[in-house]
Order: sequence, then structure tokens, then C-alpha cells
Amino acid sequence: MDLVSYAYQIWQDAISKNPALKKTIEDMPDVVYTAKHHDATVPSTQGALVYLKNVSGTDSLTWVDAQGKRVTDSPFRILKAAECARRRRQFPPS
Repeated sequence: MDLVSYAYQIWQDAISKNPALKKTIEDMPDVVYTAKHHDATVPSTQGALVYLKNVSGTDSLTWVDAQGKRVTDSPFRILKAAECARRRRQFPPS
């Protein structure tokens, strides 16, 4: 499954379970930074998940480790690593 289709399915599932989430997301600023606490009891590779859109408009995700080396380009692994429970809105209103 391609990244866009997989992400779209996550979106559809989320707003189906919580319709108010759609407005919350739409109200977010264009650029949002976030971090997720690393749980040392769960085996994983520390690093950064990076989203890119190139000049031709192609989207991609990659996961790099603390040394900047690629861990994976698998959209499924990356989105699963980014998965977290919904929390209250943390950004200031615009």
C-alpha cells in the first residue's frame, strides 16, 4: 500500500471514531513540530521521522537514527513508530 493511501485510511478511521478531530486538525497551523517520549522499555531505534515533499510533489517518509543513517523507508513501520494516543491540543490557537 502506498503512503498516501495508508495515511488516508488512518485519517478516515480517526474522524469516523471522533468527528470533532477533523476541525481540530483543520485548525492547526501549516507547520507543526512534535516529539514523542522514547520509552526505553520498548525496543526501538531512536532517531527522527522525516516527511518530505520534493519539487515534483512526491511525498515520502524516512526514519533516520541518531547518527543520521537511514533506519527504514517503510511507510508502515514509520507510521507505526509515530503512532500515539490522542491528547489534548498542545498548540496555541491561531
